[in-house]
Amino acid sequence: MLKNLQRTQGEGELTLVDGQFKQLNLFQTIGQVLQIPELSDLRVRSGKADFRVSESKTYIDHLVLETPDLKFSTQGNVRFDLKLALQAQLRDHPQAGESAPQHFALELQRTR
Repeated sequence: MLKNLQRTQGEGELTLVDGQFKQLNLFQTIGQVLQIPELSDLRVRSGKADFRVSESKTYIDHLVLETPDLKFSTQGNVRFDLKLALQAQLRDHPQAGESAPQHFALELQRTR
């Protein structure tokens, strides 16, 4: 079966409307570090991803998830052995009276 996965190739697009991620470790960890509790139970208003699969990796060309308060975007790759290399940005939408959104740039790598 592994040989078949190594030969997998293609591209795709994913669209998400009114979705929810429960207990997703990546978002929970980011939420704890940045003190953003909304990431522990992420309710997505809209999301879109463009990706390609080849060479035993999924290349994320563009992924955006939007909630009423946050916008998460990333690009990079995830290998079939679950090692990842992603560059991500997280922005909050400014509330009334705030002058500008907060912006966080993240570089995520899992090599084990």
